Amino acid sequence: MQAQQRQRSIEEEILVGISETVQEVVTDAIPRTVLIRIQVNGQEGYGSGALISSDGYILSCAHVIEPGRRIKVVTSDGTEYEAEMDEHIPK
Repeated sequence: MQAQQRQRSIEEEILVGISETVQEVVTDAIPRTVLIRIQVNGQEGYGSGALISSDGYILSCAHVIEPGRRIKVVTSDGTEYEAEMDEHIPK
């Protein structure tokens, strides 16, 4: 019985450690995660991205951000910005 309790205690410690790590990752990622609202030919679509620099560069998939699309970015605090694709960054 004691061996089972020790095993359960070890498993609980591992789960608590994993849970704390996930919580730290999510807490760190949320402020850098953005909603990308795109508009092309009167249609609206959505994607996501991540802030990768303090001067506002956002990393997203190429199919979300394509030339000719109107782009708005919404940050985790609800602030909305007009954005544009940096054509100097290769796909």
